[in-house]
Amino acid sequence: MAFQSLYRRFRPQRFGEVKGQTHLVNALQNAVREERVGHAYLFSGPRGTGKTSAARLLAKALNCENLGEDGDPCGACRSCIAIESGTSMDLFELDAASNRSIDDIRVLVRNVAIGTPGRRKVYILDEVHMLLPAASNALLKTLEEPPDHVVFVLATTDPQKVLPTIRSRTQHVELSLVGAEVMEEHVRDIAVRAELDIDDAVVEHVVRKGEGSVRDTLSALDQVVAAGGIGDDTIAVDTIVDALVASDVKAALAAVSEVVASGADPRGVTEQLTRRLRDMFLVIENSAPPQLTADMVVSLGDQGRRLGVAATVTALEQLGSALVDMHRAADTRLVLEVALVRLTNKAASTDVNDLVRRIEHLEAELAAGDPPPSSPPPPPSSSSSSLADAGSRAESRRRSGAGKAASAREALSSATNGDAAAPAAPRVPPPAPTQQPPPLPEGRPIPARAEQTAAEPAPPPTSAPSGMSVDAAAIAAAWPDGIALALPSRTRVRFQAGEFTDVGPGHISYVVPNAQYRDRCLEVRDEVAGAISEHFAAAISLDVDLEATDPVAATAAATPISEVEAAESDLAMVDTGDLTDAPVDEQSGADRLRAAFPGASIFEADDR
Repeated sequence: MAFQSLYRRFRPQRFGEVKGQTHLVNALQNAVREERVGHAYLFSGPRGTGKTSAARLLAKALNCENLGEDGDPCGACRSCIAIESGTSMDLFELDAASNRSIDDIRVLVRNVAIGTPGRRKVYILDEVHMLLPAASNALLKTLEEPPDHVVFVLATTDPQKVLPTIRSRTQHVELSLVGAEVMEEHVRDIAVRAELDIDDAVVEHVVRKGEGSVRDTLSALDQVVAAGGIGDDTIAVDTIVDALVASDVKAALAAVSEVVASGADPRGVTEQLTRRLRDMFLVIENSAPPQLTADMVVSLGDQGRRLGVAATVTALEQLGSALVDMHRAADTRLVLEVALVRLTNKAASTDVNDLVRRIEHLEAELAAGDPPPSSPPPPPSSSSSSLADAGSRAESRRRSGAGKAASAREALSSATNGDAAAPAAPRVPPPAPTQQPPPLPEGRPIPARAEQTAAEPAPPPTSAPSGMSVDAAAIAAAWPDGIALALPSRTRVRFQAGEFTDVGPGHISYVVPNAQYRDRCLEVRDEVAGAISEHFAAAISLDVDLEATDPVAATAAATPISEVEAAESDLAMVDTGDLTDAPVDEQSGADRLRAAFPGASIFEADDR
């Protein structure tokens, strides 16, 4: 007799042999006993949890000649033997992953109406989520109203990919992974029935390897039996976890080298290590998965507490990124080794979670009454010292630059409030420039005044000595090439339509032709007053007033602000002194047409 794997030899033959799916077993047994079997079922759940086995048991129960009182098939009649051997005409299985086209479903739909030797014909569609959309739609009508002798059982590991119209036509039953205690008992039972000599370490290993899947667990048991013991990859995972706890780089790299030399895939080792760290994290957070035995919980909890929550999370992140990088890496082993070096070599680790772990360690020592030894702070490095010096110099420059404007505003405020007893401190005027003034901040050249010729250089800015009275004439003379250059263009352009007049000592008025310009100038008055005060090193109070006679005030008052802003923008962007008149074209329109179209004739309207 040919060899059969354990999960095929010991496939459940009765409903009671289905492990960990009590809700499904009860539903099917009751439906068979009470003859209330639905026309379509959808079994969904992880791999190896009993979806196809439960569907075959349903087919056996519906056609069994000696059905038991509990709804279990007898397993001895001709129908049960034929279904078990795969020769029955009452059971049709279709792998939807490889038969997913609309033509495959059309063949199935045509054969549905054909009768069967038994009482009911069961169609099992495995991995039904792999059907193409057209094939799924072709199945809808037959699935909704099949012949009375037909029962559909659809199985899938991804129910979200099944069309909602198909799910709504079935009774959906979800299967779950099997718990560790049930799986451990099942493995020991299979070992006895198969006459296998295994110890507790093997049972724990295969249960951990199966992760709640019955088929994966029995496949792992087959592998252990064939290899004569537990594989090196599992031992390597334990060694790597211990190396992470001890921050031992050499031990971690030696474990990887040994397991790869034995033929294991670095990606598979990384996946096992990631699952182990996940279980450790869940255990130390008191959320142990049901697929772990009591001994596993104790062992993983001890490792997790020694490694710490922060380091465990960091390891999960690093190994998860390594698994992603392995898809496009030429050497997957190198990716794993780099990740392990980062996790075990603290000198190369700059992760925030590692810092958190160190802080938690220090807090634990303080809470235990054993403070860490104090040490003098390390001297700053040359780089950090230079950075600190540079920051100090930048802050000093910023404060000195801001102090000029602040001093001017303070002096202006004192003069406005009548505080003549505390005049502003005299300021040393800046040296007069000896060359052409620099361009405006926006990069445009300084517009020349109308009375200035192209060859005449701009006069130097006028500055009054400290304590000297400043009048409107001095401000007007110093404005174009001195004060205005210290102001932004949008501020400077607002003070082009009026003139400065004297009001009193240290009190100047700027007279504008209409109310709109006055409002716009008032918005930046303090800024202009500060610039004037700083230029002359004297406290100057500035007002903005309308002309005594304003014949266009009413018209200007009705001008929208948007037009005033547009005029300001035009003044800021265009220098009217550079504008020239366009040449006069003495040609008529007809002459230009004749020049554009040689040989053409022009007809008047009356000539047609």
